[in-house]
Amino acid sequence: MSITCWPPYLGLKLQSWSKALGIGMLKAESAVANRVAKAVSSGIKVVACENTMRKAKPNPQDMHADIG
Repeated sequence: MSITCWPPYLGLKLQSWSKALGIGMLKAESAVANRVAKAVSSGIKVVACENTMRKAKPNPQDMHADIG
């Protein structure tokens, strides 16, 4: 996962994104699913890489409901 902070001096906006093998962390039944939910509920936007999603072709029902 990567954390992006933008803009750094106008206020803090956090976004976490996952790609390649990290995509499994965004599945509903992953070992860190509760951490993903906690991050989202605290205001962090969690997203999956579209290219990775296209390649991996995960079932949308398998993915965490709170990710973008």
